[in-house]
Amino acid sequence: MEFCISDETCSRSEDLDYLTKAVMMLPVIYKEVLTLKYVQELSNAEIAQTLGILEATVRKRLERARHKLKESIKQEENTDVL
Repeated sequence: MEFCISDETCSRSEDLDYLTKAVMMLPVIYKEVLTLKYVQELSNAEIAQTLGILEATVRKRLERARHKLKESIKQEENTDVL
């Protein structure tokens, strides 16, 4: 059972849980660039070197990953309203 100090804390915790699950549902190519960018805090150039891909490919994968996450969040918001 989770202990929350306020509704805002619970909401943030729930949001983080949902976001984590949404990231885990992404295809590996998107999950890995998001993880390297936001968890490992690598630059796009470092990610490209690590994965052996072009920097433009890193940028495109990050863009697509963010788009997929936004779609997932919108779907979740729509199901919460219903």
